[in-house]
Amino acid sequence: MRLFSTLIFFIIYTCISAQIVVTDINRKPIPFVEVLSNNKYFYAETNLNGELNWRDLEKLKPSDTLFFNLVSFERIFFLKKNLSPNDTIQLNQRIQELETFTVNTNPKKYSYQKMDFCYRSYQFNDDSVAFYMDGKGAYVSKLNKDNFDLHIKESRAFANQVVEDELQPRNIQIGWFPSVPQPPFRYLPFQVEKQKKSNNQARIETNESYITYTLEDKDFIGTNHFAKTEVNRIRHQVILVFRNYEGLDVSSINDFDNLIYYKSIREYKTKHDKDKKSTKILKVYEMFVENVQYLETVNRKEYNSNVAMRRKSKYTTEFWKACACELYEVPNKYLLRNLYQR
Repeated sequence: MRLFSTLIFFIIYTCISAQIVVTDINRKPIPFVEVLSNNKYFYAETNLNGELNWRDLEKLKPSDTLFFNLVSFERIFFLKKNLSPNDTIQLNQRIQELETFTVNTNPKKYSYQKMDFCYRSYQFNDDSVAFYMDGKGAYVSKLNKDNFDLHIKESRAFANQVVEDELQPRNIQIGWFPSVPQPPFRYLPFQVEKQKKSNNQARIETNESYITYTLEDKDFIGTNHFAKTEVNRIRHQVILVFRNYEGLDVSSINDFDNLIYYKSIREYKTKHDKDKKSTKILKVYEMFVENVQYLETVNRKEYNSNVAMRRKSKYTTEFWKACACELYEVPNKYLLRNLYQR
């Protein structure tokens, strides 16, 4: 009897403690690594300790492929059957020749700033991809103002027909569609430091080329009720990657001059009165910055202050294959699986 109890305890303990750990070449755990699969019902992330719970992989078949992806690291993939509990996976830092850049020290004589970028925006409903968008665009604003006008140059939009059909009977769709990410002005390190009453805490990782600034936005958490719908805001994570150079003080960063990547992950649970159970919503926004310019004047006719969702594809080139932005990667093809193009 004692042997049987010990065996049961061992099995339970092994299931709970079994973790795949993702590290860099120095064996330092890497948090927030995105894990995708050719299985459309799978999405996961490593935790703050770089761990991926083995139980999260139980829904996968041995022949399914897992993709480990994080900006500034090379993407890597494995078949599930080749992984075991308590494995350690090492990601190699992306090696690329950096373009020469200039630190602009005197933008005061200009009135506007312009940001050219590529973007991706996608959404999971209960681990199944529901919507996807990507494109190229530009934002303009007056200097040091969090009020941006948008010009979309090219874009693609995809949707899951099943999800769309489920939303049709609703009186309100509560914005569950992807949209173009806005510049993260309020999450720049200087702005975060200025918010003394905020509970937000940043994690800073630095190497010779980049500074990664990761923030858990605690102010996001809460619950709303409207139009017969309950929305629980569970988590909002912000990742900013800046070019690194000698003498840069991270806490003083208050502009986009050296920002090259921005990612926002928002997690919700929502329940409409027509639903039998809650739906887990995960919204991911990515912005790859091409360049930032300072201008004396701007042709506002090219821009639209309405940054709402773009639901139709409009493009003339295969921009998703050749975005010139630093750190850009072609989207994982499994994000587009079982989606139709609008």
